[in-house]
Amino acid sequence: MEYDRGKYKVIQCPHFTVLFYLLIPILAINEVFLGQRQPKVLLIDKHSKEPPASRLFVPCPACETIHSMRLWRYKQLGHWLGPICPECETKIPCLRNFTSFVLLFLLSPLWFPIKRLFEKRFIAYELRRSRGIVLTKARDYAWLRMGAIYAAIMFVVGGPLLHAEDLPGAPYLYASICIAAGCAIGFLVWLIANRKLQKESKQ
Repeated sequence: MEYDRGKYKVIQCPHFTVLFYLLIPILAINEVFLGQRQPKVLLIDKHSKEPPASRLFVPCPACETIHSMRLWRYKQLGHWLGPICPECETKIPCLRNFTSFVLLFLLSPLWFPIKRLFEKRFIAYELRRSRGIVLTKARDYAWLRMGAIYAAIMFVVGGPLLHAEDLPGAPYLYASICIAAGCAIGFLVWLIANRKLQKESKQ
């Protein structure tokens, strides 16, 4: 599929954000347990003045339709099969975190029979979800939501590993660290996206 590189910046392997997604183990939790999938190709509108969430697009290689990423970001969870194109009803290719392969192999006795039985019904459900979304003007707070999600994941994953008796008030301290780290990650993503897109829009 050919892309208008004058209009879009194409994000695909070996872009550093793709490598980051593939290599960071904690992202496997988002992918396997929460159903947050990342398309193999993302397009960023270089000339739009909209918030970052409105500049992201997902191309479907089967029918070559370009969709707004917000079709799947409004309801972020539960997309285990990846985005389903509302036009041609095919699966849009997604990345797979390396750690996810290990988790999926270990959990295959659970998920494989479910996939065989309910895949077609789940695709129909996904199509209803995406076709029922009305895209409105995006607000520039996605970075805050992203930070909150990562903070929650850090707390849930790392909490059981924390020995509360080691330090008085350790759970509260750890929660504060998670919140601060999550906000920092979200703000950093917002900062990088805005600076890069503003720079490209001036070219």
